[in-house]
Amino acid sequence: MNALNYDRQKFGKDVRTHRGAINGHDFAKQVGISRAILARVERGSAVEDWIIHKICKLIDVKITDFPSGRAGNK
Repeated sequence: MNALNYDRQKFGKDVRTHRGAINGHDFAKQVGISRAILARVERGSAVEDWIIHKICKLIDVKITDFPSGRAGNK
């Protein structure tokens, strides 16, 4: 399910920052996920890799910008 090794906490914070004024429901819809899954991403929980890749593309970041740390190794 989750082969990516990245700092999920930092990534989640960056997602919240990038979506800014866009409400969670609308952003989740753009990604093609539920609001509940977006909340998991933003809290730093593990989700399927395709979701992370799609969010990265949407907010124009690379997963390598979030090197693995303690959260990435869980």
